[in-house]
Amino acid sequence: MKVQWTNYRSANKLANTTNRSERGSHGVLKIVSGVIKDSGGSPETVDIGTGASDLQVGDLILIDTHGTGVYDHATIFYEDVDTDDVLDTTDKVISARKTGTDGCLKIETLTAAVGTDANAKFILRVGW
Repeated sequence: MKVQWTNYRSANKLANTTNRSERGSHGVLKIVSGVIKDSGGSPETVDIGTGASDLQVGDLILIDTHGTGVYDHATIFYEDVDTDDVLDTTDKVISARKTGTDGCLKIETLTAAVGTDANAKFILRVGW
């Protein structure tokens, strides 16, 4: 089955939408030296659980892989690997990756999904 790839307009519209209800938000986040940090460079704790602003399995993580302001990759939170109830870089997400002319679903770490670009950033869309 061939996957139809489209532009990122819808993902960016979703990333920039502020007038819809959600359980919580953590703003723009980055991975720096294996630590999740906020846009100001301070470590950010993202709880995993059932609270109003907690990340839950199935929540979206929108990623700007090059820090250009274009959210060009979306993943779904899948698993708290170390079961510490806090999002960290080794937790698992489900990604859809384009490889050559085909696409595939892949379970990978948050670090692998965000990528290695120092400018990469991501936002959480918690609760729908």
